[in-house]
Amino acid sequence: MNRTTCQQSKDLSLFLRYFWVFCVLIYSVSCNKVSNRYPEERQQQVAAIFSSADKLPATQRPAFIYQSFRNHQWEPGDQWKKYNYLRGFYYTTAKDYYRASQYADTMIAVLKNIDPLPIRENGKMVRAYFFNGDAEMAIGNYGAAFKNYDNADRQLKKGPVDSQSYFNYDFRLAEGFYRQGNYQRAGRFYKHFLNRRTYEKDPFVRFCTRQMIIDDIGLCFANNHQPDSAIFYYNQALAYITQQENKFNDHTSFIQMAKGVIYANKAAALLDMGRSAEAEPLLNASIFLNSPTDRDPEYAEFSRERLADLYLKRHQTKQAVMLLDTIKGWTAGRNIQHAQNYFRLFSRAKAQTGDFKMANSANERYIAITDSVTALKKNGVEENLEKLIAFNEKLREIDRLEEDSNRSQQFLWLTTLSLLLAICTAGLIFRNYYRSKQMVKHLNVINNEIQHKHDDLEMALVALELSNKKNSRMTQLIAHDLRNPISAVHNFVDLVDLSITDPVELKEITDLLKSSCKDALSLIDDMLDNDALMGEFTHETLQLNELLSFCVKQIKLKAAEKSQEVVLDLLSVNINADAEKLKRVFGNLLTNAIKFSYPGATIYVSMRTLGDEIQVLVKDGGVGIPADMQPKLFDLRSDIKRKGTALEPSFGLGLFICKQIIDAHGGRIWLESDGQTGTTFYVSLKVTPVVV
Repeated sequence: MNRTTCQQSKDLSLFLRYFWVFCVLIYSVSCNKVSNRYPEERQQQVAAIFSSADKLPATQRPAFIYQSFRNHQWEPGDQWKKYNYLRGFYYTTAKDYYRASQYADTMIAVLKNIDPLPIRENGKMVRAYFFNGDAEMAIGNYGAAFKNYDNADRQLKKGPVDSQSYFNYDFRLAEGFYRQGNYQRAGRFYKHFLNRRTYEKDPFVRFCTRQMIIDDIGLCFANNHQPDSAIFYYNQALAYITQQENKFNDHTSFIQMAKGVIYANKAAALLDMGRSAEAEPLLNASIFLNSPTDRDPEYAEFSRERLADLYLKRHQTKQAVMLLDTIKGWTAGRNIQHAQNYFRLFSRAKAQTGDFKMANSANERYIAITDSVTALKKNGVEENLEKLIAFNEKLREIDRLEEDSNRSQQFLWLTTLSLLLAICTAGLIFRNYYRSKQMVKHLNVINNEIQHKHDDLEMALVALELSNKKNSRMTQLIAHDLRNPISAVHNFVDLVDLSITDPVELKEITDLLKSSCKDALSLIDDMLDNDALMGEFTHETLQLNELLSFCVKQIKLKAAEKSQEVVLDLLSVNINADAEKLKRVFGNLLTNAIKFSYPGATIYVSMRTLGDEIQVLVKDGGVGIPADMQPKLFDLRSDIKRKGTALEPSFGLGLFICKQIIDAHGGRIWLESDGQTGTTFYVSLKVTPVVV
């Protein structure tokens, strides 16, 4: 597994483990004793509601909470608890961070409606701000998250807080720096938080927090390319869990999950150091510990991905494929990172087994997912946390200045009265000056309006001149293109004069005559339409191979006059395009191929697919195009006119028309020629996907 993928896995592992810690916090909030503000009976009733909700399936909990709180008149403190429970549900269980943020906002609003807010409730306000910041951080709104953290920090300074406010400002800063990739500063804040005194009364919460922070410090070193230091802290975290786990027999599931996470992180560091033999048993242990249904299986998935990567590096393809079969279930939209890792590993596995078709298909899906993730990251707004800290320091300085301003308010009022008297006097003096200035300004406005109208007239004259030039050019273009269908009509009439009696052949010639006349009428309509250079486009789904066959039939007689053969190698492909315009393109290319090919030559028309594009190749056996002329062929203003091999005239407009039409279809047209032995023209168009 490459370093970038390992780092992404570590980042998500860190983020997911916060959910479990906050689950413990929410449970502690609902079970701890609360303020004496509410009667003991009401406290027990609220706790009973939450306990009943915890026993229900996750999808039924929000509705149950709303229904239970609807039947009584609750105090603001009870309402705060209700919204805190829902916030915790959406943050930790549903992982709907937008809703979690909304409920945190409601918690803040409930407390703000208590005026004045008792000092003993200050801790609830601090926690509400921290919870809101955590939800915004999970969404990726770093600015909003830091603003909430800063509000919590200010609230902390207003008075004593309860024990649940121990997730302090330093912890949130560490998390923010970690998410932005500043692992050195994140590690420093984690260490500062680890060494500070905590007032948390619940020993299990203290245990969860400490082992998590030690592991987080290890992740910071691992992401900073210091795997040896990372392993040191992973070992410390495991030693601390072993020392304390006997005290918490009721929380065995969480402790085993925590061990599995640290095993996976330690294995990743060992793999970075090339110690795969030591990493393999740790990965298997991590998978075993985090696979039970009462734990988050996503931790096990990261370990399976790392282990599959290790097997592929050892060419143990069979073992890798068995692991990939268990990972495949995670590709169905649950986590884009797992899907990305799966297709990368699956591609390598299929390549090792020799199934290069499947390997290429999986690699294409991996690249598509990677590109989408990269685009999202580029389009995402990433704010610099250090700048936000500096900005908030400036806000604090502004607050201090405002306090100084309040102390001198009386003096300012006296000064203001004096200034008002001075302003009135000055106003009388400058009144006439102001009026004269306004008159001058009004005259300037009138003068500017006259100038603008003059400029508009000049622009109209320029536009009229450009329109005249456009009309002239349009006439030249349509006149040029009218030659092809009229010439086809002339040739078909010659065939009729030869007294063809076969009804099928007569029917075919009649149809071609009608089509050529229709093309001529379409070109005349384009000449009458002054709205666009190439006329209005009508897109429809058509078979490109049938259109090419039709174009070849139209020039078949012209090719026969020079004893030339047109060979087709076509594919059945649908495109979305204007059929008449494309007939003009390929008619021009085929006419040029006949014109500049020698008598008896073979002209090849073929198709090939390239990704989501179809390429049409028209290859002649003619005189070729010199290198100095090739860049000018598609330019209308270039005077590039050469006679054909039978001295046919050339007008120098056909390729310009072709390029304008292909560009309007979002395609490309170009040529290749060595200047002596023929020319190949390429036309590339988008393929219309087949709807099943």
